[in-house]
Amino acid sequence: MTDKIEIGEEFTVSKTDNKFVEVKFTYSDGTFWDGCFPLHYPPMSIEYNPNEVNQKLLNKAYSQIEPSSIDDSVDRVKKKWSGSTSSETYGVFKSFLSGNWECRSCGAGKINDQPAARIRDIKKNGFVVATRTKFCRTCQKKQYHDILLMFEIEAKISPEFRKPISNSVKERIMAVLEKKDVFFDVCRPAKDFVIDHKFPSQRWKEPESDNTQLTNEEIKEKFQLLTNQSNMLKSRLCDKCCKTGKRPDFLGIKWFYSGDEEWKEDSQTECGCTGCPWFDLEEWKKGLQDSLKTKIAR
Repeated sequence: MTDKIEIGEEFTVSKTDNKFVEVKFTYSDGTFWDGCFPLHYPPMSIEYNPNEVNQKLLNKAYSQIEPSSIDDSVDRVKKKWSGSTSSETYGVFKSFLSGNWECRSCGAGKINDQPAARIRDIKKNGFVVATRTKFCRTCQKKQYHDILLMFEIEAKISPEFRKPISNSVKERIMAVLEKKDVFFDVCRPAKDFVIDHKFPSQRWKEPESDNTQLTNEEIKEKFQLLTNQSNMLKSRLCDKCCKTGKRPDFLGIKWFYSGDEEWKEDSQTECGCTGCPWFDLEEWKKGLQDSLKTKIAR
């Protein structure tokens, strides 16, 4: 692109649909930053076509992380942290404040024995983290490396739209939902779950309601429990629905307990998702069973 900004190849983070493009910034003092820019990042509703990653967009990122500005960027990123500063997740978060690729084995893995879970929590706090396999000179082998992007990125939905969920509320959600995986209909340990918002953030037009004073009924209406893998699958399907207006099936079963394949918006946007299997898997399965029983009875 220019002598100071180079764009490389696109890459997708393993086991996710998060897509980035390699970027290299070279500065006048001879230093450089070898990082990336997000193309598709559902946790913050970031969506760019490669052609949209232009000089103007990258110049803003370039200036925010140049050597003379990096301290201000670190302070700004730290102020965005909304969780506890004594938590295990914050310890991993601090190890990423270099803004460079950090070996998971050398860094986060020594701070916490479940770095992948801590990184998911960092993303939920409204930060962009990329992961890819790179050669580590310390380990002398290929390892997972993570990078926290220190520059501001315009998103379709502001991170403030998603309200934090405290650990005590998370425990309540697990108890109310009985630690039941609605995809497989089995109970699992709490650590295996992602607390999924039934109404996908891709469709949000207003900030999420506060999560501090939820009743049991509100928890059941708002959340369901999925594994990380199932949650990622739902995210990809919701992204596709937003682009095509076609609601997804469930494992090849094209049936809706309300509405049809077409996503239809009305005065309450959430109603466009009602009836989709992924909006409420438990309700969808009950509806399908009732429908089959009715047909058999006939």
